Amino acid sequence: MKMAEDRHRSRVIVTSVRADLTSGPLVRFIVNGDGTATGRMVPMGVQFMEVRSQRTAGTPDDDFDWQDDSADHTITTIKPWLMFSDIVSRWALAVALPSCRYNMKENKFVWLRDPVSCSWASVVPDREGRFLVRQKGIRRLWGEAENAYRWWMDQRKPVGPDWVWTITPEHQTIQLGAATRTC
Repeated sequence: MKMAEDRHRSRVIVTSVRADLTSGPLVRFIVNGDGTATGRMVPMGVQFMEVRSQRTAGTPDDDFDWQDDSADHTITTIKPWLMFSDIVSRWALAVALPSCRYNMKENKFVWLRDPVSCSWASVVPDREGRFLVRQKGIRRLWGEAENAYRWWMDQRKPVGPDWVWTITPEHQTIQLGAATRTC
């Protein structure tokens, strides 16, 4: 009788999900009979310190020349602090910008850096109310960030529990409605 009851019980895993641009959310996964798991964020944030062996190595941010004139220059009208000061929008950026780090100083200077590809971007206000973007490396981090932010806005600013995680032996997927990003 006990074995029959156990077969019908769902197995549940509650764990934090790591994201480089924001504190990872706490996700409640239901494990299916085939070993796959599907989960949603629970309304409670968590933070754990990474073990040293799991940290991404990189150059200290003070060693970067964020105003390097040899970098590609473009202009944006999106206020960068709107993208990064809100944990909800930052989660959408974290999904789209794996392995990236960011920092923001006094709503005047934002930088993004990918220590894996050595790509970086910096954004500063110009005198005309726009923002000067400098980017260098194989990834166009600011372009990726803007695209992810606009996508999030077009989706009506979804919040954490709107995201669905699916884990299989082959891959992990984060899905929101019809849009899917595979890791």
